[in-house]
Amino acid sequence: MEPIDNRVQRVAAPRRRRRREPLAVGLAVAVIALLTACGPPPPVLALTVVATDDGRDAEPGDGVCEMTAATGDCSLRAAVDEANAWADREVRITVTPGNYQLTRVGLDDTNAEGDLDLRRATGLTVIEAPSPGFAVDVSPVGEQALDLWQGGLVLRRATVRSSIGDAIRVRGGAALVADEVALFENATGLRVDAGGALALGDSEVFENDVGVVVDGRTSIERSTIRDNDGGGGVVVGPDTEVTIDRSTIARNAATVGGGISVARTAHVSITRSTISGNQAAQGAAIHAAGPHRVDSWSTDGVILAPSVAVRATTIAASVGPTALAGVTGTYPVCIPGSGCIDLPVIGGSLIDVEDSLIDATAAACAGPETMAESSLVSDGTCRGGTNHGGGLLLEVLADNGGPTLTHLPNGSSPAVDSLPFGSGSCTSALPADQRGVARPAGGGCDLGAVER
Repeated sequence: MEPIDNRVQRVAAPRRRRRREPLAVGLAVAVIALLTACGPPPPVLALTVVATDDGRDAEPGDGVCEMTAATGDCSLRAAVDEANAWADREVRITVTPGNYQLTRVGLDDTNAEGDLDLRRATGLTVIEAPSPGFAVDVSPVGEQALDLWQGGLVLRRATVRSSIGDAIRVRGGAALVADEVALFENATGLRVDAGGALALGDSEVFENDVGVVVDGRTSIERSTIRDNDGGGGVVVGPDTEVTIDRSTIARNAATVGGGISVARTAHVSITRSTISGNQAAQGAAIHAAGPHRVDSWSTDGVILAPSVAVRATTIAASVGPTALAGVTGTYPVCIPGSGCIDLPVIGGSLIDVEDSLIDATAAACAGPETMAESSLVSDGTCRGGTNHGGGLLLEVLADNGGPTLTHLPNGSSPAVDSLPFGSGSCTSALPADQRGVARPAGGGCDLGAVER
């Protein structure tokens, strides 16, 4: 595995407006950049959690994690207490595999009661367990499990369940890297506030009311977000940048945007992923509430820059009137000294689909706000794309290898070998499909997320 410091530096690099690059695999935040400044690495404080009780540390700041002095009975809460007391070093907390129940009832932001509050203005914290990992049950305290207020956290091999709030919340200015994490039966699996950052990898967020709610920069890789049946799978707020790669978003439900709901001025990039069986009254798979920005304008109207870019992805089995939908209407253009005028949309799109499959049970697209380029569509409702009304001949969502479930095209599917090597996404820039299988497997790349 790539060293943590290297991964932090790559994600912390400044974002450019013109060139979009995917967030690094595994790590997230601009704030953590201060942890990789020049100079010798800070000393590491290593703590080992061995007690499943929910007690506090006897003496935070002494470098020893224990609820009772001189006994070594280190609890998860005591380890967080000790970490919060150290600002000048990396803290690594190794959790003994097992079940940990938070029992200190109360609303508190200092780690005394309720959830675990990690508050380190500087310094990286790593909380991890050897396989099979550790589980945190929040049901007795009735709050979220982990509240990351400041600094950077790497969380590995953890399960969080039964929170009546957010299982994990990342506040503005904080960053979370979550690898091999499972979040289920919570009100919200993950929440990222504006100014926060998240990198989610090799994880599963499922059977919550809402899966992931993000208002800060987010990367989702090799993960599954499924069966979140109240507010949908992924909810993206305004002015937020999100990348989703090699992931499956399945069987989520909401009123709008069952799979992915994108606010106006956000930008979501989806690559080599499967969006399947999601349900909503508008945009069952993806709903865009407006453009990322107005790309250009004249007195005749505006041309939109899309808020959702979909590439080499399979969209299938959506439940609702349309799989993809957006809101266009008119957009204000303001001229200094002359005021603002509302202009109609005359070009561009809200959702831009390329080299993908859209196999809808009802209408694929709600209207001209979706552009399908070099893609196969099960009807003629999208702008562009090839209407293949005979069906795209996809197999059911299943384990076809790799970390996530996928829809494999059967041998007679028009998607097979239909994209010549060297065109679109069929290049060395995307050498593998969603499963990690080399592409192309035949004379050309298959359209969608996986190779036959």
